[in-house]
Amino acid sequence: MKNKGAFLDITNDEKAKKNGTRAKIFLKNGTYKGDWNNDLKHGKGVFEWKSGAIYSGDWAWDHRHGHGVYTELCPNTCQMIQYNGQWCCDRREGDGAQFYPDGESYEGEWRRDRRHGWGRMFYKDGSLYEGGWSLGVREGRGLLRKADGNMYEGTWHRDNKHGPGLYEHTRTGQMQEGIWVDGVVRCSALEDKNRLFALNATPYPIPPLQLLEPVAVLRDAAAQFVPLIPERYRVIPETASDSSSESVASLYSN
Repeated sequence: MKNKGAFLDITNDEKAKKNGTRAKIFLKNGTYKGDWNNDLKHGKGVFEWKSGAIYSGDWAWDHRHGHGVYTELCPNTCQMIQYNGQWCCDRREGDGAQFYPDGESYEGEWRRDRRHGWGRMFYKDGSLYEGGWSLGVREGRGLLRKADGNMYEGTWHRDNKHGPGLYEHTRTGQMQEGIWVDGVVRCSALEDKNRLFALNATPYPIPPLQLLEPVAVLRDAAAQFVPLIPERYRVIPETASDSSSESVASLYSN
């Protein structure tokens, strides 16, 4: 009889577990409506927290996992924050789009709740960045289009321009190629590009370079900064002109 009672208890426990589509109110957190499997949220479902935040999408063994949309209101501005994309164990992971309360947005790859991989960021001032990310900051190759029309294409490190790059001054019709360290250009060559069509061209064109050994001058000027650049980022931008590319490439030669 003792064994029979234990068997009945196990059977009743199994029957009490939630399976299929049901709703449940959690006293501390909020309300869940959706699919269950052995008393765990599993399948499609919607969870609404007491704070007003809502997640609607895929679940796997009690975790947000798969594709889903998470929405909440910023307590300070009462504006919406929303993420629409892939999840893994309650974290943003994979491809997804995030919309921030200040009007900025990001679409691209995520890892462990951070922007990581390739992605595109739209800033509130009208600028656009497209390129590499690492743990939430810009890293690797990337292109920044500023609201005033100027563009930078090159390498980034810890959210700063860092390494070889090209900066196009659209309003003046000039192209600057050089080396940046921690967001500041340290050594560069400037030349006129499309000056006749520039909106705010300089009064006079850049005069011809009269140095006897311009490459040697550039190499000496950059020698103290090149060691500060991670070796994997010492790459010449593909869009550089032939002459300027040779000059910059020489900076890395012995």
